[in-house]
Amino acid sequence: MILPVIWQDTSQGKNASMSPTAYEAERALRDIATINRRAAGFQDYQAESLQLMLWGLFYMIGFAGVAAFELPVLLWWGGLLVVTVLFGSRLVSRGHPDSPGIIGRYLLVLAIILGFVVLMTITLQPLTDQQVSLLAPVFVSVLYLLRGTQLPRYLLIGISLLLPCLVSYWMAGEHFWWAMSLACGAPMLGAGLWLRFG
Repeated sequence: MILPVIWQDTSQGKNASMSPTAYEAERALRDIATINRRAAGFQDYQAESLQLMLWGLFYMIGFAGVAAFELPVLLWWGGLLVVTVLFGSRLVSRGHPDSPGIIGRYLLVLAIILGFVVLMTITLQPLTDQQVSLLAPVFVSVLYLLRGTQLPRYLLIGISLLLPCLVSYWMAGEHFWWAMSLACGAPMLGAGLWLRFG
């Protein structure tokens, strides 16, 4: 008679300890949501890292080409842009094979950036070549700053792109194009490596 009573009390104790309280259930749900947010952020970082490195190379090669060679600027940047967009689209499609419409959204973002640059160039005429060259990097840095309100690493990326570009414009003088090659390219390449491996 004693054994069944002991067994019953023990089993009730186990049942009581196994059933979560409302607080424990709420805490578990919060933990799951936090893990999901971190995983989503990590996936976003991994996808973004290759794009950052690609566009960092775009800026580095683009500005260095303007500095080093007597090239038609519009033709040089246009050709480089086409190659970079094609390569970037390939990276996006390989990185998100199960996301329908990802290429369209990628191209739309690029079209918005390009459209902004063209619109500002037309609207704010006359602009120097140096001023025009700042439009895209400054706009992109602002986009990263805005994204940084949700994913803090992007805030640092936006600042690391914006400040060197402005300093180059204000202080580089005749070395402006070389300075911009580093000011745009290096932060984006570094940020891509940081997101990839950091």
